[in-house]
Amino acid sequence: MNLTIGEGKLFYDLSVALLSFVNMKLKVSSEQVFVVQECVSTPLETRIAIRDAL
Repeated sequence: MNLTIGEGKLFYDLSVALLSFVNMKLKVSSEQVFVVQECVSTPLETRIAIRDAL
């Protein structure tokens, strides 16, 4: 599947929003991630824990 630049940005924006929502509801981590730049700086272990909770 090939995505346009806009579709790729939308995908990552939505995935970060979804991870943020899951983290708020399940309180997997005390770190709050709301934008892609914050997500990238969040430790990989934290991102994986939130993803796995999904």
